[in-house]
Amino acid sequence: MKAKRRALIPALLSGILALGLLARSSTRLAMDLLYPFSTADTAAHELRIFWKQLGEGICGALCAVYLLGMLVLLCLAWSGKLRVRCSSALLFLLSQGGLALLCTLPFAWVDSRAFFDYLFPLWGLCGSLLLFFLLYGAAALVRARRR
Repeated sequence: MKAKRRALIPALLSGILALGLLARSSTRLAMDLLYPFSTADTAAHELRIFWKQLGEGICGALCAVYLLGMLVLLCLAWSGKLRVRCSSALLFLLSQGGLALLCTLPFAWVDSRAFFDYLFPLWGLCGSLLLFFLLYGAAALVRARRR
């Protein structure tokens, strides 16, 4: 039963990541479509700020939960309770990057004026994923030398 629970963790983390990025991208798109930036109305400007803070808050909270979950996986790998080949770990991390692009690029293409604003959360995510892969590789090396 424990092995099934551990196998469920990556799927839950993928869902959390997708939900966070979709929330940010959809609120950004709603903000740009409903309240264009050229509007000089103060109320519209305040609503833009509200939508932006809402999307970034949801995305930030869910990405923090995602990164904590990745730390749990890393700790399980370091302790030896989770044994996954490095190629499988790399494939998982690449799929996470692909999922992140899938959740942001369609919105960025629709709203091309703010293309790079949609991709902004991916910079930190890609760096974190690379760091997790390097640490997982180090854990695999330590585990292999213990044998």
